[in-house]
Amino acid sequence: MVEKNEKYGLYQKHFNTLSTDCQKLLQLFFEKVPLKEIAGLMGYKSEKYAKKRKFKCKELLVNRIKQDTEFKKILEDDT
Repeated sequence: MVEKNEKYGLYQKHFNTLSTDCQKLLQLFFEKVPLKEIAGLMGYKSEKYAKKRKFKCKELLVNRIKQDTEFKKILEDDT
């Protein structure tokens, strides 16, 4: 259980460093809001652009987490 809290804490730490736009977009995506609806809510011109932005924001978040020394420590604890 502690391991899950560590992972969530690491996620939260890096999620909070994202732009407000990325945070809002990913939050809607995690809440299973359809991309078409996300595009409308975020003021994007198309569903395709919303998908592209979601990919970029998620990629940024994943890369930040992977570069964190805490992530490497958690990975070692899992083995």
